[in-house]
Amino acid sequence: MKSYEEHLISTNQSNKPIDYLHKPIYRASAIFTAISNNLLKTRLLFMGYWFVKKSINELGLLITLRSSKGNIIYRDSKQITSPQPQEIYIDDLLSFTNFHEKEFLGSIEFEIFSSRDLSFPYPAVVINYFNDICCGSVHTTGRIYNDIEDKSINESNHVKECGVDIFPGDNNDFFFTFVNGNYKNLDAQISLEIITEKNEVHHKEIPLGELQKFETKMVNLSDYFNLNKITNNSVSTIKIDHNFKGFYPRFIVGNRDKTSQAASITHTYYDTSECNSPSDFLSQAPDQEFNHYTTYVPLFIEDEWYTQLKIYPIYSTSNYSISLKFYSNTGYLQGEVIDYLIISESKFISIDFGRIISQYNFNPAAIAGVCVINSYQDTLKIPARLKYGLNVGKLRAKYNLPTNICFGSLPANKKLLNKSSTFKWLPFLNHSESIVVIDNSSFIKNYTSTANIIATFYKNGNTETITRDYTLTANSLLKISLDN
Repeated sequence: MKSYEEHLISTNQSNKPIDYLHKPIYRASAIFTAISNNLLKTRLLFMGYWFVKKSINELGLLITLRSSKGNIIYRDSKQITSPQPQEIYIDDLLSFTNFHEKEFLGSIEFEIFSSRDLSFPYPAVVINYFNDICCGSVHTTGRIYNDIEDKSINESNHVKECGVDIFPGDNNDFFFTFVNGNYKNLDAQISLEIITEKNEVHHKEIPLGELQKFETKMVNLSDYFNLNKITNNSVSTIKIDHNFKGFYPRFIVGNRDKTSQAASITHTYYDTSECNSPSDFLSQAPDQEFNHYTTYVPLFIEDEWYTQLKIYPIYSTSNYSISLKFYSNTGYLQGEVIDYLIISESKFISIDFGRIISQYNFNPAAIAGVCVINSYQDTLKIPARLKYGLNVGKLRAKYNLPTNICFGSLPANKKLLNKSSTFKWLPFLNHSESIVVIDNSSFIKNYTSTANIIATFYKNGNTETITRDYTLTANSLLKISLDN
């Protein structure tokens, strides 16, 4: 039998697309760190949403499992013939190899091929780290570039990766992980900045040495920092600078409990705090009837649950204010705080909505969501992108591991008003307390439109679907659990 590093079980051992596609090929890919040990497992979650969204009915899937050093140990291809959701378990793939160690750290690459334009170079696929007490998920992170042009466009501006939280705790550890591209790096370097709630900055240079093609790397901050000491047991954030080439450097990051390996994961976002070119701002000022940026946040504030919004020191410099409008689940205004924050510099800020509701004597039982509104003094200096962190957690929980979801804000865009509909998909996991939230909000200041929603539920292993119709009034939201 071949060694673990050499072992290949595949219907397609080359890097060529699927044989049955004899037309021009479009590719969308994602690559993730894969983990398997006695305490934590990995699976990929996806559905054939291209069938529904783009009416594409000819798709090929290529799955490649690699060792930590980047060697292929399993490869297989298949056709996707329906929108039915699917799961790919790392342990199932490992069972086809002669890898029998107790712990696996490597990578899984997910590649979609089509004879029709896929629109995006990455597929909407989700990585899920799970065990009996946790279920941490995040969508597509890193990917290997399709060609030289793709590489040139994405590496023209080098920026740091950031926009995540480090949670304190004696048994907590923060990690980030990535898969190197298809270029060997002879002297890989990373530079870290840890920024505390008091906006104190701690630096650390970490030499990684030589990285092989497709090598998987995981960095645990406890190997380099006494986190509780330098952060004074408070939540902090991090910026990661690097000299990596050949892959889209969006890292999987997370916080985990050292004993149980329970993990909360998200992905990094790029730092634009030093970006001030015209392309870093909206091309034109929004109309007067529009808010500059709006973010609708579902609130979990009952039974010791808390919801926080994190603002990171990653935005192009602009002076702006943040106002808050609290709504019931049916869209009635329950209270507002105009100019809650006035911000003139890029820094790390935490907004705790439960505390604000208490501070202003709003009725928590009547509030289901809050609209976060950004207003900019200079309308020619509105950042082109705005990313937050959404933390939903529970006080005095055994594991201090809230969500830290990468959460984008919606800029005013008049063109969106001409769209008759939109399509979204997401995994609905039968694990722990999964909840889907749908809201009907807008950047329009006096928003009154009703949203009609057709939700189709697809089940893994079953071709039958369930359809539900929902109607949401303006500024309302709907929470759906599997019990519904």
